[in-house]
Formats: sequence, structure tokens, C-alpha cells
Amino acid sequence: KEVYEENKKLYERLLEAEKSKVEYLEKLLNSK
Repeated sequence: KEVYEENKKLYERLLEAEKSKVEYLEKLLNSK
């Protein structure tokens, strides 16, 4: 169970990072 919780946290953090990256790229594209 503990390992599962840790993996879940890591996975969620990865998703957040991906979201931020996409938003950042969209901002760059839109600013042109």
C-alpha cells in the first residue's frame, strides 16, 4: 500500500509538470 501511495504521488507530480509544460508552450506560441 505504501509503495502504491508513493507512486501515485510521483505520477500526479509528473502530470502536473506535463500540464505546466503544455501551458508554457501554448503561451509561447500565442505570444507570436
